[in-house]
Amino acid sequence: MLDSQSSAQVWATGGCICAVRHEYGARRGRIVDVAVRQDYGPQLGPAKEMSVTDVFLATLLKQTFCTVIWHDGRWVYGAEVKAISDGHGGVVLRTVKNGVLVDNLDELPIF
Repeated sequence: MLDSQSSAQVWATGGCICAVRHEYGARRGRIVDVAVRQDYGPQLGPAKEMSVTDVFLATLLKQTFCTVIWHDGRWVYGAEVKAISDGHGGVVLRTVKNGVLVDNLDELPIF
């Protein structure tokens, strides 16, 4: 079940990011993988692992991503996610447009 969403509305065409995996374990290093649930409008599909590079490539194909958090028995929309090249061959995932090139999905659980 989703919160703040009509049965026909889709939050993100690429999927909803619900968890993250860091390069060096628990909140250390950049995010390297995310758990993404396909957005079917009235519900979300099962979580599938996706690399941040694949998220970046999907955004180049105009797919959109957002964060979601499980709260009180339902998925709650978090924020739109942008995948940005760091200029050194890496990718960062951002929800805040402040010009800082580091991941900022710290509210999401680790998987």
